[in-house]
Amino acid sequence: MPSGKKTSKAKPAVKTTPKPAPKKAAAKAKPVKPVKSAKPIKPIKPVKQVKPPKAVKQAAPKKPLAAKPAAPVKRAIVVSATAKHREKKFNEFFGPAQPRGKGLNVLGEPISADEFDAQGWCIMQFPPPAGRMSWIYATHGLSTSKLKNSGEPARVELVMHWREKHTLPLQLLSDVAKYILETGNVPAPGHIITAEDAISTSVDLARHCVALDAAPMLPPRIEIPGGHGFTPLVLLGISDAELEYAMKVPAQLADGKQVLMEALRQGGVYPVTDPKRLCLTRRRDFNKVWETAFRTIRERKS
Repeated sequence: MPSGKKTSKAKPAVKTTPKPAPKKAAAKAKPVKPVKSAKPIKPIKPVKQVKPPKAVKQAAPKKPLAAKPAAPVKRAIVVSATAKHREKKFNEFFGPAQPRGKGLNVLGEPISADEFDAQGWCIMQFPPPAGRMSWIYATHGLSTSKLKNSGEPARVELVMHWREKHTLPLQLLSDVAKYILETGNVPAPGHIITAEDAISTSVDLARHCVALDAAPMLPPRIEIPGGHGFTPLVLLGISDAELEYAMKVPAQLADGKQVLMEALRQGGVYPVTDPKRLCLTRRRDFNKVWETAFRTIRERKS
């Protein structure tokens, strides 16, 4: 029997239709980039054939090193006692030499022992001390050198005063010294050595040299211990015109060379050789100087 409770009727199941999913917006298509064409492939270079290695040259056997010749040892000049005394006298009269204690050759270089041994003499150079305006050049050893024709010593030393330091007096003294030794003609005061005799220079005021006594600067004779005293002679350069004027003086009136020597003294030329000086014959006072010198020599003669 049915109970008093109401029974609920079952509701029929509602059919639900699924909602369609929302459609996604279609993606925009990207433009397609054109495909780059591939670079052409470079042809493969042929492989260089490797050269076979060169044969190694065998080193030539080294020659034994030759011993270097030893540098020649410069010999010192053997100075005799006479030479030392003479040099001491020169230093007393002229002052110290330059270079000190050394002789020179014609080039102005210190003379070597070989040159000195072969020649037997040299030239010394003395710079001007206080109170003297000229350089002095003097032969050193000529007085003890032997003359070729007689074997006797020359017994003279030559001296030149020069306005400035120069190599020309070295050449002049060398020329005259060789002339004396070769010919045996030892000059005395008044003797003129010309370009024809020995002098090789072409300088006008030094083409000829007149020999004069060295007074008052030097004594007429310088004594050296051992009997090796000598006579100092001053050489003074003169021009062609001065020599010609001296040769024109009549011998019966006066010695023209003596007149020239006196004119050089009175004209203020002696004792300095100066190639730059004005020739005596071209000076305005030449006639006066020459006449005075001529009268002086005439009076000495009488």
